[in-house]
Amino acid sequence: MNNELVKIDDLSLPLQQKAVQEFAKFYIRLFKHENLEIVANISSNFVVDINDVINRNRHLNTEDLIERSSAASFKQYLKILEKIDQSYYDTGNVQISWSDWEAEQQNKLATA
Repeated sequence: MNNELVKIDDLSLPLQQKAVQEFAKFYIRLFKHENLEIVANISSNFVVDINDVINRNRHLNTEDLIERSSAASFKQYLKILEKIDQSYYDTGNVQISWSDWEAEQQNKLATA
């Protein structure tokens, strides 16, 4: 591990899956609080597809829902992550936590 920062496309498939699963946790939290506008502004087409999977599986507990959503909507999540353009360590972890990223985006909207 050399702490080099890379983009989502540069990660191996297992690390992309890890990154998607971590983002899905964040995404589903936003979904449950009806607070997806930041992500929807980035890529509304993929949000619709992901939300459909979540809605069809809302009977699952959160952990199972994250697992199902990240697997079923992997390509859609990956496209959103490409558009968000976060940097990742070679471990698959984001450079900026999703909570911090959300706060940055909220600040940008507030000052726009």
